[in-house]
Amino acid sequence: MQAIRATIGGHVFEARVFHDRHDVIQHCGVSADQVRCGFSLEVRLPRGEWPLRIEASNGADGYCIVWQKNVVGPIFLSADERRQRRGKTQVAAADRFHWWLDRPLNWDKLERELPICGWCIDRVEERITGFRARVGRQIFRGTYGIQRRDLRGSFPDSPYAHCAGFAATAKLPLGRSTLALEVRDVRGEWRSFLQRQVIRQCRAARKDRPPLEDAELFDVDRRDIVSRFAFWLEPRCDWSRLPRSQRLVGWCVALHGKPIEAVRARIGHHKWEAQTGIKRPEVKAAYPDVIGALHSGFSVTINPPRGRNLLLLEACSDQVWEAFFAYRIYRPFFWRRGENRFGKANRYEYWLRLYDRLDARDRSAIRRHIRSFDKRPRFSVLIPCYNSDLRFLRAAIRSVRGQLYPDWEICAVDDASEDPAVWRLLQSAAQREPRMKIHRRRERGHISAASNDALDMATGDFIVLLDHDDELALHALYFAALAINRQPDLKLIYGDEDKIDENGRRFSPYFKSQWNPDLFLVQNYAAHPAILHAGLARDARGFDSEYDGAQDHEFLLRCVERIDQSQIQRIPWLLYHWRATPHSTAEAVSAKPYALDARARAVEEYLQRHRIAAVVSTQGEFQRVRYAIPAQLASIIIPTRDQASLLEKCLRSIKEKTDYELYEIIIVDNSSSESSTRELLQEVARDERIRVISVPGEFNYSKLCNRGAAAARGQVLLLLNNDIEVIDPGWLSELMSQVTRPEVGVVGASLWFPDGQLQHAGIVLSPERIGNYAYFRQRRGDTGYFSQLQLVRNVAAVTGACLAVRAEVYATLGG
Repeated sequence: MQAIRATIGGHVFEARVFHDRHDVIQHCGVSADQVRCGFSLEVRLPRGEWPLRIEASNGADGYCIVWQKNVVGPIFLSADERRQRRGKTQVAAADRFHWWLDRPLNWDKLERELPICGWCIDRVEERITGFRARVGRQIFRGTYGIQRRDLRGSFPDSPYAHCAGFAATAKLPLGRSTLALEVRDVRGEWRSFLQRQVIRQCRAARKDRPPLEDAELFDVDRRDIVSRFAFWLEPRCDWSRLPRSQRLVGWCVALHGKPIEAVRARIGHHKWEAQTGIKRPEVKAAYPDVIGALHSGFSVTINPPRGRNLLLLEACSDQVWEAFFAYRIYRPFFWRRGENRFGKANRYEYWLRLYDRLDARDRSAIRRHIRSFDKRPRFSVLIPCYNSDLRFLRAAIRSVRGQLYPDWEICAVDDASEDPAVWRLLQSAAQREPRMKIHRRRERGHISAASNDALDMATGDFIVLLDHDDELALHALYFAALAINRQPDLKLIYGDEDKIDENGRRFSPYFKSQWNPDLFLVQNYAAHPAILHAGLARDARGFDSEYDGAQDHEFLLRCVERIDQSQIQRIPWLLYHWRATPHSTAEAVSAKPYALDARARAVEEYLQRHRIAAVVSTQGEFQRVRYAIPAQLASIIIPTRDQASLLEKCLRSIKEKTDYELYEIIIVDNSSSESSTRELLQEVARDERIRVISVPGEFNYSKLCNRGAAAARGQVLLLLNNDIEVIDPGWLSELMSQVTRPEVGVVGASLWFPDGQLQHAGIVLSPERIGNYAYFRQRRGDTGYFSQLQLVRNVAAVTGACLAVRAEVYATLGG
């Protein structure tokens, strides 16, 4: 070796003295010419804990690390040293780190436990490997690597921005203290990006609790993993008391590098292969350019050993396994009395046991209730079959035969299956069940032809659509008959659904809304199950083979246009179990381009029949309808009082980022007193598109909007808060295209907080008839419940912060 040095905290100390070490020559057996291998050097330790490295060089290949250990230097600093170091650290952090804090929400009234979460990205290095909070000398270990899909678009050049979230819980002493937030780089060094004085003034219990769904992010048992994978696990389970068998469901995609080939769970030497290929259209919508996003779902059941263990979820690419999730779990050795040692595999399975389970008493009560019905409609269940998996076909037939409601028939058609076992199974089932009709086509006609043959055999009052590998809930036909007895003029009935895997485990429920025509136009959410009046089905002329792949959606579109919306009803019960296997529902839409094309054509045909000018495009697995933009004047009404900076930013964003040119702006000033606001109003009033109306008196939002509407010249009124900033140039064009549809009353827009979390995407009503924001605080990039955040849909109400309404509607309602 020609040189030895020590490095610590960015400082380098060279070895000045070398010694002969004959003992090393004897111990290692190296040649005598290397006897001069001893060295001495003096290192000045900085205060605090640092990694100390000894490095050696032969002069050609540079230095390499030969020894490393964390050492602790002097603890106490003088007041001048503390101020100097804090100033340098803050300057360095400002240059090096991008960061944001989602919590605390309020720094003024802090309690003992302080939840801290947000995100941090290192500009200098690609990867951060850990996070912690420090209060004085006390360190609180946190979690780094939390998925933040909202950052991927903001930092496209950072390969790890999608997992830059952090969380920790710090415990504050009474009075004043210094809080520092620190991240660990790839060399193991901790670097502070925020230091501030905090004051805990109260002894009360913590009120600033994280949302329940985010609570586990603050768990110290979570392990930091920063990888190239984006993933999600749903629903969360109790990691601290896992049962004998635990099922994990989620999705995972590789944002860069080679795509994922397989997924597994691992605890030590125990490994469980996951079922992959489950279709996740919301992931495809969120990551349209990522290979394999559409069928990125996975499901795995683990049997953890007793005691505390580290659970890893790993993805395989090119025969190399990489971990993307790690968590310290615990399976109890003993269970308390009353606990279920088999556990609740997830929240949904626990929910099913509470609300979707019928005992013998329930079944007897249902059968007695059926006998009291005034009407006993007959249901014809259509099952088109082609090369069916015999296990699932048996299960489908068995689900109909097990119905609590007895007035039904099965109409099954074998579409010339290549596997003769399918027809033999149908024949065997029909021999045992007199209510089953079967037919075998001589040549394959595909799904529409087979469904029409089954429809021709049907003699029931209502038609039920059932895929050959799906199942009906045993109470499905009972609830349908009950709805018909309560409203005899019903023509279309649908209910909630969930998915069922090859082993019969249920997951991913879709709890649907009442009839939502705009959502149904682009998402066929009513097909599972669809129960139609037989006369309506025949009047609509059955299924059209030109739309194979989307035949049920096109068929239902022709049905709903023939009836009134009052004749459509949703049953708020899980009635249908949709089979999810890699060979059926999880098959990638990219492998079926004809299906995407058929869906788009079905929507286009519907719009043409109704003479609606619109353009249909494909968005992920669904469609987007862009209605014609009218040449009408939009009057943007902005009530305001002072807050010149907010108003100026709002006006500037409208003028710079709006591609719809037919608009005027009416600023309704409510007794602004700040000189900066008055100067701004005088300046903007010179713009021919902007008018300023003065309305003195106490602030009354309704009064200000009404005065602005009275002065408006446009056919469309747009109520806008003065703190709104435009981020999408097409915002006004989209609002105008929707609000000018005659069947639409008001239209709202998606509104985002500056930190990228959702403020408003429609208002929904709770069972207590209380309005709540849908998807409140969802992060940008999230697609919402079954992609609803990316689809136009009908809601109960929209916020007045950005509300478009036709002037005639506003006047009719009296403002």
